[in-house]
Amino acid sequence: MSTCTELERQYPQKRFIHLEVGQPNFITPPHIIEATYKALQDGSTKYVPNNGIYSLREAIAEKYSSLLIPTSADQVVVTVGSSLSLFSLIAAIMQPGDECLVPLPGFPNYQSALSIMRAVSVPYLCASNNKYLPTLDAILKQKTSRTKCIIICNPGSPVSKHLHW
Repeated sequence: MSTCTELERQYPQKRFIHLEVGQPNFITPPHIIEATYKALQDGSTKYVPNNGIYSLREAIAEKYSSLLIPTSADQVVVTVGSSLSLFSLIAAIMQPGDECLVPLPGFPNYQSALSIMRAVSVPYLCASNNKYLPTLDAILKQKTSRTKCIIICNPGSPVSKHLHW
């Protein structure tokens, strides 16, 4: 079976919509590359705490506090990517049989993380006529007494960033 990239090369005149897990769509800024290089030269090559480097968590907390969302470094967790963050959060709050509302279309890892915890993934529709953005009606339509969490990806589903009509 061909991958989407192979099909795109084979049919350049066709338009393909990518619904797979995304990749960053930007080049790492030079100041981040330089800071990383300097940190490596200075010996910052050891494992860090599982919840992230304290100074980074403190900077994130200060940023949110400046936006009038009081936050402390102890309330911030920094992970190496969205999947680890997602799996950690779901493992912490979900029990078997709990329901979690997830956007459709949406990030496939939502369902994976929930199934590992034997929780139930309940999709809510993010319709094309609303630019794939969620609506309160769509979410409330799926909510039940077993709903323990609702995933709303802000500014939008990772998938919706690739859907351009």
